[in-house]
Amino acid sequence: MKKHSLFIYFFLFLILISTSIYAREVLSWVPPYSVNTCYSTLNADFGTYSPKNVMTGLGLQFWRPTSSGGLVYEVEVDDSDVNRFREKCTEYGIKLLLCVYNNNQQDPGWDWNLARSAFRNNRTNFVNALYDECKRLNLDGVDIDLEGLGGHDDDRQAFALFIKELGEKLRKEGLWLTVDSFHSPCYNAPNMAWWGDWVGYVDYIHSMGYAELWENNNKTLNGCPSDPDEEGNRFFKYSYQSRYGLDAGLSETVVSVGMPSSSSWGDGYVEDHILDVLNLDSPTGICIWDFTLEGSRWQQSSTWELAKRLVDLDSGNTEIIITQSTVQPQNYALVSLSKNQIQLKVERQGQYTVSLYNASGQLYQTIGKKDYNCGAHILPVSYCSMANGVYFIKISGDKTSVSQKIVVNY
Repeated sequence: MKKHSLFIYFFLFLILISTSIYAREVLSWVPPYSVNTCYSTLNADFGTYSPKNVMTGLGLQFWRPTSSGGLVYEVEVDDSDVNRFREKCTEYGIKLLLCVYNNNQQDPGWDWNLARSAFRNNRTNFVNALYDECKRLNLDGVDIDLEGLGGHDDDRQAFALFIKELGEKLRKEGLWLTVDSFHSPCYNAPNMAWWGDWVGYVDYIHSMGYAELWENNNKTLNGCPSDPDEEGNRFFKYSYQSRYGLDAGLSETVVSVGMPSSSSWGDGYVEDHILDVLNLDSPTGICIWDFTLEGSRWQQSSTWELAKRLVDLDSGNTEIIITQSTVQPQNYALVSLSKNQIQLKVERQGQYTVSLYNASGQLYQTIGKKDYNCGAHILPVSYCSMANGVYFIKISGDKTSVSQKIVVNY
């Protein structure tokens, strides 16, 4: 397609990001054996609020790695399933992620040897396969759900290199990387002790506690090398998960805590658990396993109203003053920053590149690079992983470019 001159209203030009602006996640997963059920859930109407009004991300758990670092679909799914979810997620403003996991629905069991063969022995192939599939299907990022039972300390460094390489590659294209982790700092892989290795490369970490994670849980993990705090080895509290992430050097918004959606656990206490997360000092999000939402409380508008409060907390009413480019009339606009998104309005169809540079002029991240139709477009951008300082946003088309300064000040 022929590139056009740059005629856009760019809603981003002088932004001061403060500590009052948070981006909380409400994410869930679509397992390959419940595609139709989850698709119905995505379009369900529970009343005032439903998942389509609240969800910020949805992972399609459709892919397994190969031992050579490739990717294969589970037999139950194909491109058509991805396409119909992508169409609806785009309509509802929900990020859609490629979720790769090392299980097999035909022969269930978590195969850690398969996972390590991909990320350790064939890292570059695996990174490229994930990136290429994400781009081919026009997805918003990648979720890594590789699980192993046991310590596997020898794999930690290899996994860190994999996350770094994949995170850097995805970020250059404005794509997201999320990682699923066990809720222990000393058992299984990957676990909380690995979190500090991923600083700067992941947008979210999902702590897979599910039925065990809740604020009033006094369960302990015996045998860990040291007590994490004055409460002892109580790794199952939401508040501890959040504090552990901060101590690991992660931004406040990165750690999300697991909640189950089944009717067999906690179905009568779902609202209490969301309130627990709302009452935390840090802006923690939630990750729900899984999107079948079997529990009756997850099918009530009141539950999603609470989850909506979680997503909107401290962000929805924050105004950002944006000074227009000189290629537009001299005026300004007031908009809200929420869910780590920016908005641009395209007046003339064409190919545009939206990039973020640091103060030295080095490329930090490509936020978007594609053909844009006329109208408004939402672009995800992760400010939470950026260090304080001056950055520049640049939009370029054919023979024309516009750039403006952003001051990040947490």
